[in-house]
Formats: sequence, C-alpha cells, structure tokens
Amino acid sequence: DYGVVEVGFDKKKSQIQKQIDRGDVKIVYDQSTETVSLLTANDFMKLQKKMGPV
Repeated sequence: DYGVVEVGFDKKKSQIQKQIDRGDVKIVYDQSTETVSLLTANDFMKLQKKMGPV
C-alpha cells in the first residue's frame, strides 16, 4: 500500500465509512461510464459548480 504505516483493510473501511458519515467524502455515480467514485466534499462541490447540481 501507500504511506509509512501499514493500515489493515478493516481499518481502511472504517476510516472511509466515518468520512462518508461525516459528509467529508461523497459517493458519486457516473452514468456514462457506469462507475462509482469517492470524492472529497471539496472536490464534489467543485464538480457541482462545473457541471451544475445533480
């Protein structure tokens, strides 16, 4: 993986879930590619400004 400290998969899942629950991370679905991405709230706001509300 990445970084100095190895983080287990369960810990990573927990960290992401907490970020989603707090609204720090958004789950975004792209219909054209039929893919799902995780975006920071800041990047999501930038995307909304660029593309308009979803």
